[in-house]
Amino acid sequence: TGLQLLPMLTQSLGVTGTQATGGMGALLQAAQTLLANTEYATLANAIPGAQSLIAAAPAVTESNEGGLMNQAMSMASSYSPEAKAGSRLVSQFQSLGMSAEMIPKFSEVGADYLQQTGNPEAGALLTSLLPALQ
Repeated sequence: TGLQLLPMLTQSLGVTGTQATGGMGALLQAAQTLLANTEYATLANAIPGAQSLIAAAPAVTESNEGGLMNQAMSMASSYSPEAKAGSRLVSQFQSLGMSAEMIPKFSEVGADYLQQTGNPEAGALLTSLLPALQ
């Protein structure tokens, strides 16, 4: 069956299976939001079980409490789809017990996986998300 993405994430990043599944799912959700439909289809088709990964991504609750930073983030995110996807992704990673610094690492491992499985275009799409999300 060749390479598998989730074991690659758990081994190279030292995350749990749940973190690998949820984190990759969250990244794919961000991709779904930010990429054109055809680009997203290229990415999703290159990742086996993309739909089940997305289903495993943590739900984000839009809370009205939270501190000033949360309010500032939600105000910023109401203006830009990128900011909204970025702040969602950060809270999804945090709810999985990972910091925002893990997001680019997930993206890199995902892109490596796609490169090694003969889907360099999909890998490039995955890494193209990062600048937009920061």
